Order: sequence, then structure tokens, then C-alpha cells
Amino acid sequence: MKKIQLLTLLQLCLLAALGLPALAQQEAPLFDVPKRLPDAINSEMEESLPLLSADGKTLYFVRVLHPDNTGGKVSGHDIWYARRNDDGSWQEPKNTLLGLNNKGNNAILGFGQEGNRMYLLNNYGGSGSYKTGISFAEYTNNRWGYPQDFAIPRLKKEGFFYNAYISPDEEVLIVSMQRKGQPGDEDLYISTKGENGRWTELQNMGTKINTGGFESFPFLTADKQTLYFSSNGHGGHGDADIFMSTRQDESWTNWSRPVNLGRSVNSKGFDAAFVIYPDSTAFFVSNRQGGMSDIYQTRLSPAVPEKDPNQVPIVFEEMTEEELEAMKPTDEDNSMADLSDSRKEAIVVEDVYPLTVSIYFAFDSYELSPEAHTKLRELFQKYTVGDVRVTLTGHTDAIGTEAYNKRLSINRAQSAEDFLLKAGLARERVKTDGKGELEPVASNETAEGRRQNRRVTIKVVK
Repeated sequence: MKKIQLLTLLQLCLLAALGLPALAQQEAPLFDVPKRLPDAINSEMEESLPLLSADGKTLYFVRVLHPDNTGGKVSGHDIWYARRNDDGSWQEPKNTLLGLNNKGNNAILGFGQEGNRMYLLNNYGGSGSYKTGISFAEYTNNRWGYPQDFAIPRLKKEGFFYNAYISPDEEVLIVSMQRKGQPGDEDLYISTKGENGRWTELQNMGTKINTGGFESFPFLTADKQTLYFSSNGHGGHGDADIFMSTRQDESWTNWSRPVNLGRSVNSKGFDAAFVIYPDSTAFFVSNRQGGMSDIYQTRLSPAVPEKDPNQVPIVFEEMTEEELEAMKPTDEDNSMADLSDSRKEAIVVEDVYPLTVSIYFAFDSYELSPEAHTKLRELFQKYTVGDVRVTLTGHTDAIGTEAYNKRLSINRAQSAEDFLLKAGLARERVKTDGKGELEPVASNETAEGRRQNRRVTIKVVK
């Protein structure tokens, strides 16, 4: 939950005045509202470990407990893949990867830069058996060959679960596993390939990354400077959250303090297996809708425009503990309740344009309420016939930083846009914007006023 931290802002201002660094690496990037991939990809079973092919045209992922898996529903998990059409839609997934799927837990750990080498979980025996380790397969004659052993020193684990990621240049391997004698659950370990072609022994990535909980599903960006992983040991919003950390020097054990990706990605459920590509497209898995995990897609949000340097700066005055306490979100702010019935707007029945209505949101949320669904559905059915244009403008209350609220307001507008597009409104007829906290319709000094400010204004014109 975001909170006002005026004292921290004052400290950062002081650091800047003294010419000291303000820990910019501690800020997580902002992402667009995640979208669940269509039912063609997400089945009623568990989907995990999404990974794009080197050319970006095929999405590989894992399905768990699926009756069409090689060993059946209860015997391991299979690698599935789906081709991407030119219009961005996905073809029906298949698991017809002869030799790569068996009765074990099959998964892809990475691709070589040319796309003709695939790294796989487990060592494959000649009779279809498997054991702990890593393998690789080569793509020749329009098919993937049988996996071969990939020797990594001291790849010995405790327990059942482990996974890994190998960089596209095939020089860095990060493994999540539990080791005998090491405290906590799964930790992240790293191995690098030397000039002689040999891989170093797996080394613990250090206490900044690893905790007494689990650290898993590692992903290293193409420039090998940013690590993404999932953990339940660094705090967060739910069962497990996705974090990022940046490399601080040429070693592989000195990393920045991990930063939570925030509510633009993480939820109250289990969030993991985050991967991101140079075009800023990202995939991850989450069970935020309850039940099994599904695959979601998002992308880095455009940067919030910087303020005019000639603008008069805000001067923060020292506040008493009582004043700070008064500005914290109240129980009413945290309530999921919409505006009371007496304050809700009814959509007029007359054919009058321009038409302007609003929908409202819970504190620090861009999730559409049942009331918002009803109003958007009514608006779509009655007032979007013919040549109309719809403008969706998001707003927030004044709790939190201006940059955070700007992003939150955009997310709210995009949530309403997603609903209308799925209902059938043409994309070219919809425009979204976010004003953050800059255009309140009521006082932000009361819970009721803040509730009225947490809104998306919908304007329909002909």
C-alpha cells in the first residue's frame, strides 16, 4: 500500500542539496496494466514459465496438471508453445515437441542468441528417464534434437523444486535451488563461463538477494545488468512478489537492494516468472484471479513528463506527528466501497451529447468495481451507437507522490478502456488520459472528498 512519506522526501531533498546520490536505483520502473493472455493460452490448468523464442514469434510456456501432458495429468509438466500471428493474436498451443517432453518436469530455461539452441530443465536419460541437471538441444532439419547433458559444477540440490535461467549469450547461468547446510528455502546461485569455456562452480548471490524465504524464477536482462526474480522473503503485497535488483560492479555478488515492482505488476496472490524483452514487452504468471496461475502480459510505461524547470518549487514544511497521522489513508480510504448510492450519478436516458459520467475506485486501486461494470455496460449499450468518440480520463486523490498518482490515474483509464474494447467498441474511437491528483472535484482533506476524486471521467461525443 502506498503511503505518504514526507520525511523521506525531505531527506532526499537534503541529499540533493549536499550533492549526494539519492539512491535512484531504488526506484522500480512503472508498467502498464497487466493483461491476462487469452483462453487459447491460459487453460483451466496451471500455466507458468513464459519465454519468447529468439525471433519473438513463438511463446513457450509450461502447463501443469493438464490431461494432454505426455505423462498425463499427474505426471510432471510439459513444454507447450503457441505461434504469434501477424495481427498479434496467438494460435492454439501445442506440446508436440518430440524428445523434449517426457513424464518428468519439463521446462525451457533459455535460448541462444541465434535461436538454434534451447536450454532445458533436467538431464534426459536415453530411455526417457530424467535426473537433476540441465540439458541443451540443437535445432537442425526443422526440428529440435534430443537433449544433451550440460555440465555445471556442483549442481546439487536439496528438496524437489529448482529452476534456472541462462543468458542469450550463453555465458551466465542463474539457478534457484535449496542446498544442504544453507538456511532458508531456495536461494539464487550463479555460474559464469570463463574464457577457457569452462563454467565456474555455482556461487550464492549474497544476502542482499537471498533471504530466509525463497528466491526463485530468475531472469537476467540482455545487458546482464538487471535481475528480476520472485520472492516471499523481501516483504510485499501477497504470497510472492516480483522484485528487481541492479548489478553494482563487475562481480556477480554485489547487487542493489531488491525493489518490489509494485502494484502495477504484483498482486495479493502469487506473482512470478517475470521476463522482459528489449522492446519493453514483459510476461509473468499470477494467480490473482484465484485458483491456478495464468500468464499475463504488460510493458514498460512511458515516462512521466518532467515538470517545467521554471515552475516554482514546492517547499515542504516540517509537520508534527499528529499532522502526518491525519494525512494517512483511513479505514474509509481503504474500503472497497464505491460512492454511496446517494452520491452516484445515473446515466441520463435522453439522447443528449456530449454525455459525461464518472466511475469510482477503491483507494490505491485500478480494479473496476461491480458498480463500474454496470455503468460501463449501460453506457456501451445505449450511448456508443453510431459515430461517437469516447474519452476516458483517470484521476486520483492526493495521497502518494505525484508521479505514482499520475501512473495510477492512467491505469484506471486503461481499465475502463479494456472493458469497453472487450465489449466491442472500436479502438480508434477511444482515447485515454490520466491527470493524477491535479484535477480534484472535492477536498482531499476528508475521506469522502478523496473518494470522489478517485474516478475516471467518461465523455461521449458525436
